[in-house]
Amino acid sequence: MDRRKQLEVNNLWVICKRCHYWKGQLEDELYQSQSLIENLDVSKQWDRDKVTEWIVKHEQHHNTV
Repeated sequence: MDRRKQLEVNNLWVICKRCHYWKGQLEDELYQSQSLIENLDVSKQWDRDKVTEWIVKHEQHHNTV
C-alpha cells in the first residue's frame, strides 16, 4: 500500500474498479500523516489479506445500504 508503488506491476493485484475504489478509500483513511515514515509504519500493519478483508466488508455493507 505504498503510494509510490501503485503503478508497479507487482502491486496490481487489485484488478476491478470497485476494489480499486475501496482500496483508495482505505488509503485515504489510513494515511492521515504528512510524514512518509509514519505512513509507511501504518502500511506495514496491513497485509494483502487484511486489505482484502476490509474491502470485502465495506463492499458488502455498501451493497446492503
